Amino acid sequence: MNAIARHSPLLVPGRSRLRVKPVDSHFTDAVLRDLLTIRRTCAGRALFRRLREACRVVTIEKPNPPVDPPNAWTQSRDPARRGAIEMVVVYDPADWPGKAPHSALPSDAVLFGRLLDAAAMAEGSDPPEATDGVVSPAIVGYLRDRGGVAVPSSPAGNAQP
Repeated sequence: MNAIARHSPLLVPGRSRLRVKPVDSHFTDAVLRDLLTIRRTCAGRALFRRLREACRVVTIEKPNPPVDPPNAWTQSRDPARRGAIEMVVVYDPADWPGKAPHSALPSDAVLFGRLLDAAAMAEGSDPPEATDGVVSPAIVGYLRDRGGVAVPSSPAGNAQP
């Protein structure tokens, strides 16, 4: 277990409900840094409580093969079963922030959003539909809670900051 994982009660081998598929050390370390960044916020701690109370396993995996343009998503390990026991978050922290306008969020905010989707799915509801270029109010709140980061602006005409 690396130094970051030793300091995170979220990632206890064999007992954790939040897991990282260790494809390489750079990926694993970057995901753990994002998780620790999320954990430092009130919004992040509330999200981790939701995930724990939902009694589902969430596994974070790197897209294989890599996707271009960058993307991130959440799915059930067994899509045929509603309320499946394992949710999968697929993202690569190295893709965020990216050069494309839709990829301006930092990697921890992308992971926060996908974990919100996992929580919603584990609780039996559908995650909110993504709207191109619009940052969800929950992610805006997380970024404000996180501090020191400007919230990416949304296209003109959208109510989101």
